[in-house]
Amino acid sequence: MLKGRQVSSTNEMMASVGQCDPLHSNVPATKIEVTVSCRNLLDIDTFSKSDPVVVLYVQGIGTKEWREFGRTEMIDNTLNPDFVRKFVLDYFFEEKQNLRFDVYSMDSKSSNISKH
Repeated sequence: MLKGRQVSSTNEMMASVGQCDPLHSNVPATKIEVTVSCRNLLDIDTFSKSDPVVVLYVQGIGTKEWREFGRTEMIDNTLNPDFVRKFVLDYFFEEKQNLRFDVYSMDSKSSNISKH
């Protein structure tokens, strides 16, 4: 995993990937859009700058299990990426919803994140 100094999103709210129908739910919910950018990532590649991608994980409500929700696009040779891909999540009011953003440098064509 690529360690960096800062990973930020334009929305600081916690969200989860639940299937929510606001018309038939007891918990008020809305959709939020999260964009991601990174600054001052470590340069861990040998012959070029890192090729970062961010993987968003959500934690199930009431569990400790993290599930992959989605990934940004990979941006070649940069330590300060501004990702275009946006994550659209359900935000449930009055509930704690945990997100985890992991940053990887993609060094092969494999989609298996453990190979990076």
